[in-house]
Amino acid sequence: MAKVAEYFGKKLLRKYQIPVPANWLVTEKAQLDEIELNSNREYVVKAHGNFKGRGKLGLVKVKLSAKDAVGEAKKMLFHQININSHPVIISEVLIEEMVSTQKEYYLALQSVREGTDVLFSVKGGIEIEENWDSVNTITIPIDGVNDSALKQFLKKASVPEKEISNLSDFIKKLYESFTGEDATYLEINPLGIIKDSFVGMDAVLMVDEDAQYKHSDWTFNFLSDFARPLTDEEIHIKTVNSNLTKGTVKFTVLNLDGKPKVAILPAGGGASVFYTDAVVQLGGVPLNYTEYSGDPPADAVFELTKIVAAQPDIQHLIVGGAIANFTDVKATFTGIIKGLHWAREQGHLNGVKIWVRRGGPNEMAGLDMMRALREEGFDIYVYDRNTPLTAIANMALDGKIEFQKPKAIYPAPLRRERSLPFCNKTSKIMIYGAQGLNPARRMAEFSYLSGMPYNVVCLVDPNASGNETIPYGAETILMPTYKTAQEAIDGHPEINEALIYVNRKAAYGTAIEALNLPQIRFISMITEGVPEIDAKKLLHIARNKGKIFNGPSAIGMFSAGECRMGVAGGSYDNLIKSRLYRPGSFGVLTKSGGLLNEIMWMLSQWADGTTTAIGIGGDSFPGSDYVTYLEFFENDPQTHAVVIIGEMGGNLEEGVAEWYSAKQRRIKVIAAIAGISQEKLPKGLKFGHAGAKLDASGRGTTRYKMDLLKKAGIIVAPTFGDLGPIIEDVYLKLVKEGKIVQDVEPKPANAELPKPIEDLIKTKSVVIPSLFTCNTFNKGDEPVYYGYRAADLVEKGYGIEHVIGLQLTGRLPSPAEAQLIKRLIILTVDNGPCVSGALATIIASCAGIPLAQSVAAGLIMIGPRFGGAVTDAAKYFEYGYKNYSGDVPAFLEYMKREVGPVPGIGHRKFSKKSPDLRVQSTIQFIRKNELNAPILNFALEIEKATVAKKDNLILNVDGMMGAVLRDLGFDIEGLNGFFIIARTIGLCGHWVDQKKNNSRLLRLFEWLVHWGRKDVRDVPPLK
Repeated sequence: MAKVAEYFGKKLLRKYQIPVPANWLVTEKAQLDEIELNSNREYVVKAHGNFKGRGKLGLVKVKLSAKDAVGEAKKMLFHQININSHPVIISEVLIEEMVSTQKEYYLALQSVREGTDVLFSVKGGIEIEENWDSVNTITIPIDGVNDSALKQFLKKASVPEKEISNLSDFIKKLYESFTGEDATYLEINPLGIIKDSFVGMDAVLMVDEDAQYKHSDWTFNFLSDFARPLTDEEIHIKTVNSNLTKGTVKFTVLNLDGKPKVAILPAGGGASVFYTDAVVQLGGVPLNYTEYSGDPPADAVFELTKIVAAQPDIQHLIVGGAIANFTDVKATFTGIIKGLHWAREQGHLNGVKIWVRRGGPNEMAGLDMMRALREEGFDIYVYDRNTPLTAIANMALDGKIEFQKPKAIYPAPLRRERSLPFCNKTSKIMIYGAQGLNPARRMAEFSYLSGMPYNVVCLVDPNASGNETIPYGAETILMPTYKTAQEAIDGHPEINEALIYVNRKAAYGTAIEALNLPQIRFISMITEGVPEIDAKKLLHIARNKGKIFNGPSAIGMFSAGECRMGVAGGSYDNLIKSRLYRPGSFGVLTKSGGLLNEIMWMLSQWADGTTTAIGIGGDSFPGSDYVTYLEFFENDPQTHAVVIIGEMGGNLEEGVAEWYSAKQRRIKVIAAIAGISQEKLPKGLKFGHAGAKLDASGRGTTRYKMDLLKKAGIIVAPTFGDLGPIIEDVYLKLVKEGKIVQDVEPKPANAELPKPIEDLIKTKSVVIPSLFTCNTFNKGDEPVYYGYRAADLVEKGYGIEHVIGLQLTGRLPSPAEAQLIKRLIILTVDNGPCVSGALATIIASCAGIPLAQSVAAGLIMIGPRFGGAVTDAAKYFEYGYKNYSGDVPAFLEYMKREVGPVPGIGHRKFSKKSPDLRVQSTIQFIRKNELNAPILNFALEIEKATVAKKDNLILNVDGMMGAVLRDLGFDIEGLNGFFIIARTIGLCGHWVDQKKNNSRLLRLFEWLVHWGRKDVRDVPPLK
């Protein structure tokens, strides 16, 4: 959710004819001289922005005359105040007409899972927090307002009978604005009553930032999370994040006092909260709240690391994370390491201890890179998945290197027939969206590991059709792709489940389509950023149809030994390490996709493993709640306990407590709730997930949830670090009671995934004959030209002239040679629009042909009469130099007898009297720099002989280039390529010129054509 400033919030309300006072937003003092205020009216002046409790802070001035209002606004604008020891500049002031009211009410609307809560009190105004017990609540269901119920609610809330009808109409109109603007919270306090009408005196509006694409009039900036402006660092990371095409990076300054000070750089929304909790619970002071997730590029992680590592007075830096599903540990660590190097170069990180814990794809390579930093002088401590998630916080702040480990390796349980009605052996899955191809391949890996048939039936993508190749071990499966879901269902009636991997704009329509297909019993959506109102509609539609909708923002689901949905489970080696090829005895429910793998790994170490793990999605209103799945686990003979990873905000955990305490349950439930640190952090902090927020009543705190769950008989871990031993204790009790029967540990059907041939080549495990030779190496992270890394050439100041020389000669040219190459390129870029190559490009451009094809048309013109003489000139000049040195007449006789005109000699325009300055200046450069040029010297001797016969038989540009480039060591056969390189630049320029000038289609003038035709005559009869 995002906060909207009062002026813009009221402006949105006016769209729906909701009465609010007339107001003026002032951002410059000069504006105050232009505002026309009524001298007969009174006004209110307020600091405009994110100032909670403005009245108590003295930032609201009331009952002012027009003159005094202007004066107070001038005083207030750009005035600095301190809020929670943080200096804040008042950059905007709101002037509003004073409205005299008879009384004041409190009214708020808040988005909740079942619809919209209306909060109302007859005791409005600045003292509402002290009178919160007077607030009454009614829920408007997702399908709209029930007028009778609303009026009855107002009556119970002590609203006078004569006001109920008008107030009900006002609330209905407010509800229309609330849903119409994708609001998540709207508070009118006070709601003024004037006779029989109502006026919104003050408005706090929060909207769903993910819905911004729907609202073209949201041209304002959202407010910061706290009562202060965003810092430059926060703005920078927001900008970086907004430019990402995958993954996210987030950063918030906390500015807390005390020691030891800890900077945190964790991966994943769930893990980031648990790390923050651990630091706070251990007495540390987190300087920032940060996370990166979704496999962001290394450059984005680098920018985030620079900000985090430069925080002041750091004593510890925690670089933590769970076992990732698909985030490449090595790639993201590359960005972090680059950031750490930068920070140290800037004078940061002195005396700072760095603590690292991570797992996931490429974890060993990434962790080894981190360990290597110790040799560079970093005080760094690196741990793998065998170290509990938050143990590095204990090591940093308590100095505890030792931590509790499982008592034993526990074998597989006796396998029972599962009763889970989805994500099982019968699942036949359809995947929506092109982005679903990678998950489809990961799902095939699991099928191969378990020795099961592949259960993805097809892809649906409106922009594609045909077949996709899916590796299954060493074999390949052809998976069909359809443009519509109906085509897929028609061709594959066995489809019964769907995964959705489409963008957020298409997500709602796609989910509706899937829900309306009778065959589909279960849908899971990974799409992030789906507007809340769309998600709520989907969960209600699914419920009404008796179907299960999982997500949005759900990583997927994993039924060990039976079915994988999405990328849950991570890499192939993690599937094996976490023993996911066979079922255990523990279910998993979590909003955090990043922690799903972590819990499955923990269950394989502290117990006998996982039955089914479900990531329900981190959004505010996931389509399925915990209780939905707890009912299935309760009836599943394989599942004996469930681990729930909860978080602050929402009421899903409260539902668990109510469900578990309703009657005796067969399964045990263990819970760990993230967000206990919120008690000591600034109010308003956004945690990693959209759902991690508190409602207006203050319910939903982590402590509130933990206490409620404990009272219900659920085992609650005090911290995430306590979770492993608790799991083990529950497991051993279940074994002792005979509820879990231990069995023989099976082996996976295929313990190794066949390696791609590229990997085998890297490990020198296979020899493959090559097809051809190439001196440019481009198999790593960047191109390598004849042994030189491209990035190194750029970093050390080499230019394109050096690379051209390197590519065409195999060596780096000397400084003088490089300058000569650069000169030749510049001199031959263009020769006007009339030469054949430029003319062909211009004609193509005017005909609407794209750039690449137009330039190609011009390049085709390069030949013996246009630019193509470079190679031939070099060839014959070198031949003459080697065989006729000192005897130019004999060479010319040879050329006349065997070849014809000497390539590179002669020009239509230039002559001895009117020389080509391009040729002359280049020769002067060669002489000045004393470059060895024997072939050029021979060509100049030829010129002396030819100009004696005819004034224009001079050494031309092609001839000069051929001789010079051959002297530099360029291969003869590639010399025309030099002209192509240069002239391509000019041809691009000609194409752009025509586009800029909107040139029309060219047609040759008829009078330029010589019509060499016969007179018109009769056609003879056909014989």
